[in-house]
Amino acid sequence: KAPEDEDLAGYNIYIDNIKAADLKDKTATTWKMENLTVGQIYVVKITAYDQTGNTSIPAQFSFTFSVERIIAGITVDPSEL
Repeated sequence: KAPEDEDLAGYNIYIDNIKAADLKDKTATTWKMENLTVGQIYVVKITAYDQTGNTSIPAQFSFTFSVERIIAGITVDPSEL
């Protein structure tokens, strides 16, 4: 369970079980991942924490990063460029 709003201090973001960010702005709604590798599977976990350091159960998702380019309305695989 995430901390109640008045106790919420921030969010931790983990990429492949490595802490990637500590968002101390509890109103943050976005965070940008950079330097992704095409074809790589990433596992992302996000936890909320309160003023005393209690953390929530992680929300988790995974995805495979891919890149597509649209040229004149035609989707092109980057490996074909």
